[in-house]
Amino acid sequence: MGKKKVMHKLSFLIILLFAWEVTAYSGTYPEALFPSLEAILVKFYMMVINDNLFGKALYSISIVIASITISLILSVLMIVIGNFSEYFKDNAEVMNSIASPLPGIAILPLVILWFGISRTSMVFIIVHATLWPLWSQLSLSVDRINRRFSRFIHAFKISQRKSFYHVYYLGTKPDLMAGLQISWSRGWRALISIEMIFGMVGNQTGLGWLIYERRMYMDTAGLIAGLIAIAICGIFFESLFFRSKTMEVAHGTTD
Repeated sequence: MGKKKVMHKLSFLIILLFAWEVTAYSGTYPEALFPSLEAILVKFYMMVINDNLFGKALYSISIVIASITISLILSVLMIVIGNFSEYFKDNAEVMNSIASPLPGIAILPLVILWFGISRTSMVFIIVHATLWPLWSQLSLSVDRINRRFSRFIHAFKISQRKSFYHVYYLGTKPDLMAGLQISWSRGWRALISIEMIFGMVGNQTGLGWLIYERRMYMDTAGLIAGLIAIAICGIFFESLFFRSKTMEVAHGTTD
């Protein structure tokens, strides 16, 4: 079944590339607007050699990872405090209802007034984008575990250390991975949007500014190469960090 799924994806990718190449050589669009695959690959190679494409990708990834780490810590603290204070938990739900639908770009002008055009502003926006789905996923998971196992824990007098690892950590792990996956996708999109607006912060730029810069110079091949770099980063992290979640779900369905 795994090989069949891989073949399906590869065949679709080949059809997509073939359709692109046929359109590029058909003359329907000028080459400057619809470059061939060869031109895109050459531009991608030149950007790796001359424009430090890998360095820009690592810079963008590092900001997202740092922001998600902050969001995870805040989520855990909010859940722990919420378990001891019903007032805090109720108001955290209110804040989630208010803040979660707000896109980062909507609050960007306010954040710039507070922190200026800085890395702090970028991290603040990404934390805003990643905190609420992560907290919501973990909060629902912890509530479900409390309903199922709280009496069991008290009846057998399980220590806090053992209950934290064997009940809460292992019980919330699938939901944690799902929340991190959602947070990663939201944070990655927020970062690219912010970089396209902020441009250079300090002496470094990321992939978002790279594709915006290529658009300004009408370098369509370079723009598409930048989009490919963004897609590669997304696919790589999805496969590397969230593959175990996919395997767990697949194992559960076969059982």
